[in-house]
Amino acid sequence: MLVKIYKPDGLRAYFIGTDRPYTYAIPVFSNKRKGASVGIDFAIGMSIFILMVAVGLYYASVITAPSTPFAEQVRDTSSATTTSFQRLASWTVNIVPVTVSAPAASSTYPIEIPYTVPPEYNPATLAARKGQTSQQIQFDRADNTTTILTSLEEGENHFEISYATSSDLDPLPEPDRINRSGSTLETTDWTADLDTDGIDDLTYDGETYLTDSTLTGIGTGQDWTNGTIRYTRHYENATVRGFGGTGQIRITQDNADDSTVSYFDLDAAFSSLETEDSTTDVTGPGTHYSGTTDYATFTYDSGGTTYGLTLVGTEMDLTVGRQSAGSDLETNLTTPGQQRSLMLLAHTGDSSATSAQRDIFLDGSQTIGLVQHRRGIAEHELETLDDMGTDTLATELGLTEMGFNITVDGYGFGDPIPSGQDVAALEYPLPNLQRWGNSTRVTFNLAVWL
Repeated sequence: MLVKIYKPDGLRAYFIGTDRPYTYAIPVFSNKRKGASVGIDFAIGMSIFILMVAVGLYYASVITAPSTPFAEQVRDTSSATTTSFQRLASWTVNIVPVTVSAPAASSTYPIEIPYTVPPEYNPATLAARKGQTSQQIQFDRADNTTTILTSLEEGENHFEISYATSSDLDPLPEPDRINRSGSTLETTDWTADLDTDGIDDLTYDGETYLTDSTLTGIGTGQDWTNGTIRYTRHYENATVRGFGGTGQIRITQDNADDSTVSYFDLDAAFSSLETEDSTTDVTGPGTHYSGTTDYATFTYDSGGTTYGLTLVGTEMDLTVGRQSAGSDLETNLTTPGQQRSLMLLAHTGDSSATSAQRDIFLDGSQTIGLVQHRRGIAEHELETLDDMGTDTLATELGLTEMGFNITVDGYGFGDPIPSGQDVAALEYPLPNLQRWGNSTRVTFNLAVWL
């Protein structure tokens, strides 16, 4: 309702509010000299004008104030740029952990691991390491075996096989430890000729060891697989594998049984035989040994050096003898089971010279873990980005309308950071991945400005 208020000077004003008259102790409007009056419209207008000036000054201060470095637009662009850069510089390395349990220590030993690298792998990326040390490695798709030439300690030995499916990485330089010429395998110390029956002859350190061998039931196939660590001759039911870096030849026969006999004729100079249970003189004619053993070491002395050849196989049913004095020493053997695994070790010295490799072959074990996928940036990928040029890289990163500067692991991309201008800056660690899957931490620095 309208309430009339009486004023000291007789002026009247009407307000909407209380339902009873109220007399102000202080006049609502000041007393005016006669002839001077101020209307309520003027008072309201002045109030609105002052309010508009105040609001205008406030927004003017907001508009003219410098923007913050982490304004929403720049912050979002920085995050997107970081993701794009990591995508361009990233590399994935596949890791296969392998544990080898060895009953003895060996300075050089070829480990044959039944692991198949996927067909799409890049051969230049295949690597192996033990701890922080790179190992020599070879993969053969013919029998899906990965071979590592390494040293072993007694107990558990941990390795990592690594490979990538695509990369511009240069292959690791590796020496050829074994060479083949026709049917002849050659290493630093020994030479072997292979024929349709197996090993035709074997010499070590210039001395003749085997004069002939016949592996019954191996079939007729004669394909070769060449490599830097081992060479393999593939038969229909068998493989004969020679290794560089150690005087080993391994033979695997499939579909073998007690009627499948392996014949090894040794040079007539061999005069002594050591097995698990005895040491026997084998110089004369007749049968000198007939029994079951896991190894047989044949030796002879020449010029003050003991030359030895060790045959290793699980529960070999072994017979050793000569037809006559001065003739080749004949060795016949069978093993239980349908797959026969034998190892020949050419060496100097008695059986102790090969005991470690012998025990590892007989009693060593392997455990292959699940494939792991490690991701990070890589130096060779940074080199590729470095060749792009600033404009091309800006397009790839979605920064064609903005300036940017990126530094990481000694590489710089983009333009110099301007002074006197708002710049959004990010800094955080990234994993720098090497070919065998280990990584170091590097700092990624990004500056973006409008």
